[in-house]
Amino acid sequence: MRKFYYKAINLKANKIKGRCECDSSNKLRQILREKEYYILSFREIKNYRAKKKFTLKENAMFCKKLYDLLSSGISLINALNIMGSQSEDDFSKAVFLQLVEDVSKGKSLNGSIKNSNNIFPNFTVFLTKIGEDSGNLEKIFNMLYKHYYSRYMLKNKIEKALIYPSITVLLFFITVIFMRIKVLPVFLSMIKELGGDIPISTKIFLWSIDNIWIVIVFFLIVIFTSIIKNKSFLQSIKFKMPYIKKYLIMWEQIKFIESLNVLITSGVSIIDAITLILESTSNIYIKDKYKMVLEEINKGENLFKALEATELFSKQVVSMFYIAETSGKMDSCTENLVKILNDDFTLKLDKLVKMIEPFTILIISIFIGFMLLGVLMPIMNITSSLSV
Repeated sequence: MRKFYYKAINLKANKIKGRCECDSSNKLRQILREKEYYILSFREIKNYRAKKKFTLKENAMFCKKLYDLLSSGISLINALNIMGSQSEDDFSKAVFLQLVEDVSKGKSLNGSIKNSNNIFPNFTVFLTKIGEDSGNLEKIFNMLYKHYYSRYMLKNKIEKALIYPSITVLLFFITVIFMRIKVLPVFLSMIKELGGDIPISTKIFLWSIDNIWIVIVFFLIVIFTSIIKNKSFLQSIKFKMPYIKKYLIMWEQIKFIESLNVLITSGVSIIDAITLILESTSNIYIKDKYKMVLEEINKGENLFKALEATELFSKQVVSMFYIAETSGKMDSCTENLVKILNDDFTLKLDKLVKMIEPFTILIISIFIGFMLLGVLMPIMNITSSLSV
């Protein structure tokens, strides 16, 4: 069965729009004609379930628009209708129309979102239920917007920081391949014609380029074997890489504390909050750490000691949670901690980018310089001997 979105008009010149499930566009026309409606325009709605879930930006915009509309006094169904009509892509439009349909049938917004085939994260599903039960749906969506938008902006900063080194490395490989195909053969033939010997360093370089696929296959086999033995290997190894791990750990700390702050502010207990964060986490290595936290709390341990036992959280974070627990101001302390960590992470990320830019250029310059010297030195030696 295909789904269509249509706009039509009746004999009284009243315009309507809606969705219809039928076998073909001709069947759609027939169904509407029987109701004395005449099509103005229509288009097929592609299966929105083909896309797994909303991105961080889409989640932030969904929560922001719904908050703005609800706080303006617009009903939930009308708000979802407006959002659907303003959506630019078929996927979002289909999602909102499905939500309108479910809510119109008497379903709660929480139930409708929960049945959307994981398009919305568990975090949104859980807090929507709290918002509906407490009557603070507007407040909840405002908190969710700030949460997702903060996560999106931080992720965007990380991606921007990686653009320069990624482009530089790509250009480096293109340069090496070009030199191997076009430049080096010319110099090597000149050395042979002049009766010189190719340096060992140049031979090693040429062999490494020509046989790089052997090295790649070897590493892939090692990684694949490790994954079969331990599925969390690939997800945990990056947290053990020197220098990089501190940025990854800080990123995970920010996500955890920010999520915990939103949930605690919404009235969720510590255990339920950590359970939800655990369920929303995809990385197996991090999941194991959060499971450890839950186990320690269930044994009667304080939260700050449970976090310390994971060795994932810094001393600064642990001490702040100690203050939060002893003072009883967990919501305000976690909010302040998120701001501190966000600012610290941004500063360190900016410093890393400034360090990477000259470092990558220096490494590439040295590599290409040695490669050219390995080829040019024999030619210079031959020409100098001939002149003598």
